[in-house]
Amino acid sequence: MQFYSLSWFYFFLYALLLVGLYFLLVLLSGLVGRAQFLGVWQKRLSRLIRFLLHAYEPVALAILLVCFIFVNPYVHGAIVAFFVILGYLPIRNYINGRIFLLANELKEGQHIEIKNKTGVVKKTERLGLLLQTPEGLRFVNYSSLLSDGFVLLKGEKVGGLYELQLTADNGQEKKHQNFLRNRLYSCPYVDWTFKPEISMLDEELQKYGIRILVREDQHLGHLMRLIKEWGYDCKLAA
Repeated sequence: MQFYSLSWFYFFLYALLLVGLYFLLVLLSGLVGRAQFLGVWQKRLSRLIRFLLHAYEPVALAILLVCFIFVNPYVHGAIVAFFVILGYLPIRNYINGRIFLLANELKEGQHIEIKNKTGVVKKTERLGLLLQTPEGLRFVNYSSLLSDGFVLLKGEKVGGLYELQLTADNGQEKKHQNFLRNRLYSCPYVDWTFKPEISMLDEELQKYGIRILVREDQHLGHLMRLIKEWGYDCKLAA
């Protein structure tokens, strides 16, 4: 039986194109996250690019595997089958992770409850979540999340995670997002296990949104008073 074959040249060419496109999406994600001129479109574009990244990675890996098999169908097919059998559990967990991240807009800083235990999402990794809990850092794999389920805790206050709305004084002339980021960096009330998110809400009215994690709930009032001292009207987002 004759199989379609692929040369090593085309395999590496396809690999280069797929990897290049992946890093282009990563670069675009970073640029959109820092863009100050997109206004209300910033969050929408960031959400779209994040979705594309989650969907693109497994598709690109599958294409690369198929191309690798076509270079030498019998030998490479046996090699791929061996490693798929050997790594069945982590591969299944990775696939579950892609499904989970595509179906749920879960990201760093959100507060979730799993089996009556709560924590703040510190990082979304390829095989699971890193949760910051009162007992310390905890790893939860995606297969467990799909089988056990979770509750996303929402609202203005989420266990130290807050959304604030800031309005700059009209007389100020500064790059507000950079200014706020630098000031927050030296603020003792901010918990940097979650990097603050600053977005433009209305460029004409100089309104900004901040998603921030405070060290303790009682620090919120101190933080809001401090932000007002910087020259901004500050209130909890509706």
